[in-house]
Amino acid sequence: MATSSRETLTAIRARLAELESEKAKLEQLLASYAYPILTLPNEITGLIFTHYVPPYPECPPFSGFGSPTTLSHVCHSWRQIALSMSSLWCAIQYGEFTQAAAVSSWLSRSGDRLLALSFQGYYDDTPAEDVRDLILGCSVRWEHIQLGDGMNLDHSLLAGGTPNLRHLELHVDTIKTRNLRDAPNLRTAIIWDTFHCPRGLLPWSQLTGLILICLTVEQTAMIVSQTPNLRYCELMLEGEYPTALAPPDISLPHLETLVLSKYSDFESGDPVPGEFLLNLITPVLRHLRITDPMLRPDPAVCLSQFVHKVRCPLEDITILGHRSLSKDSYDPWVWRERNQNKSLPEVLFEEGENEWFKEDVSRRSRERLLELSFRESE
Repeated sequence: MATSSRETLTAIRARLAELESEKAKLEQLLASYAYPILTLPNEITGLIFTHYVPPYPECPPFSGFGSPTTLSHVCHSWRQIALSMSSLWCAIQYGEFTQAAAVSSWLSRSGDRLLALSFQGYYDDTPAEDVRDLILGCSVRWEHIQLGDGMNLDHSLLAGGTPNLRHLELHVDTIKTRNLRDAPNLRTAIIWDTFHCPRGLLPWSQLTGLILICLTVEQTAMIVSQTPNLRYCELMLEGEYPTALAPPDISLPHLETLVLSKYSDFESGDPVPGEFLLNLITPVLRHLRITDPMLRPDPAVCLSQFVHKVRCPLEDITILGHRSLSKDSYDPWVWRERNQNKSLPEVLFEEGENEWFKEDVSRRSRERLLELSFRESE
């Protein structure tokens, strides 16, 4: 009986020794193993990282899917690669819960690269002073900038100027600077109505793309009259058309695409908004997108007069949203006797009215300006 017990213990000890040996071999094998993804050259891994975040100048979130921060949390190797790539951190979007430390960290990681900053703000959210100072304090590196509610422009924080600014969107409460005139590379801009736009705020004559949202006819005419080099323009007017003194004709000799609409409904008793279209001289215009209220009281007559006046080779006219006339009334063949123009454009119809509070509309327009700003830099 004793002999049997000793043999059993001996067998157990032998088996334990075998297991210990196998364990040692497995640990040695594991120590020498590398995950296939970690065997890639850093350059290839970095290229993969650039496809994970949104393409510049679109801003990634500070955390979660699509954020470079997520890449830096995977492992030590990836963290080193991500933190060494300044291109991952140069597009910064301020959010409701963004802290100054996060903004400062991204600015530091972006090195000396030009920046895309989106500071939209929130109606009941006032940005911390240190966050605002960080963003305004790096204006010398601005390239594509969106400044929204709460981000008031202060000349004391723009001491370096904006020498690299290429695209600007302003939806701010107050302007306390004229430094933005010193922006030699500025080519496209989006201006909202939330402040009184100074006449000399921007180098308007440099712009090739411009969107004005919710400005009065007088404000719009004041700005557009200073933009002779525009190729793309969207104007969303509000308020009444001035009847006491109509604006003079505005010449836009290079304009190829014009979008003319209303930001709010014109009442039936308001002065005729269609007169604004007839104040524009656009000899090379190719595409006109316009809402019916901007052509009243007689859309067909207004379009006929416009085509005859500018004598431009329009390719198409798109009527946006609700129509006051039947589609047949917009047929160019109906105008032929009125304008004696043998090269008449095609008339198209869309249900949407170019309403900027709809994300797909605003995104399409912003992408168009972005494309234009990059094209001008080539």
